[in-house]
Amino acid sequence: MKYKQDYIYPARHKDQEVKKTLKLELQKQNTAVTGKNNYDYVIEEKTAVLQKRESEGFGFVLRGAKAETPIEEFAPTPAFPALQYLESVDQGGVAWRAGLRTGDFLIEVNGTNVVKVGHRQVVSLIRQGGSRLLMKVVSVSRKSETNLIRKKAPPPPKRAPSTSLTLRSKSMTADLEEIEKLDEMLAGSQQEVVLRGRPSDDFRAATVKQRPTSRRITQAEINVRHG
Repeated sequence: MKYKQDYIYPARHKDQEVKKTLKLELQKQNTAVTGKNNYDYVIEEKTAVLQKRESEGFGFVLRGAKAETPIEEFAPTPAFPALQYLESVDQGGVAWRAGLRTGDFLIEVNGTNVVKVGHRQVVSLIRQGGSRLLMKVVSVSRKSETNLIRKKAPPPPKRAPSTSLTLRSKSMTADLEEIEKLDEMLAGSQQEVVLRGRPSDDFRAATVKQRPTSRRITQAEINVRHG
């Protein structure tokens, strides 16, 4: 019986190409950081102890720059703190249960700093640990991402208080349709934020559908009755 193993892929670059690529990447990152406050980044450090059985893997895919020796030219930034990162983490796996997540940057492996270390050396350190692995990682996110989504989301349309019951029902339906359109527009990038931000929309829709509506008597009917 074959067991799933971790797939660790080295980046397909020569050392000089890696350095050139890193310089370009760092220039972009530094430009972005220079134009904005560094405090826009939320940096969370995590230390995880991974203990696996011989028949299983650690449950993560490692990606990063390939180099035989440490890349001294690399200068960590808030947005790009290390050369190696977790491309994916199997949900429910050893790494996942230890608190590691996709996108975490690798800082230390078994007490050894690997911020500037190439891919092969990091893989070697991981293998030397056997079934037990001590990892220190950094999770990086932007503070402004959620705030920007909230600022861009317009409030639902307002209804005129003098509208009749019949017209009010139509207005409510139109409002709900506008809200649904807004959700669809934002769902692609921040679906959870949008859905959590509007927990009562579905409930309101159900209430409107179930609420009985009264029929207004027209002026013509009033004239007929008085006649």
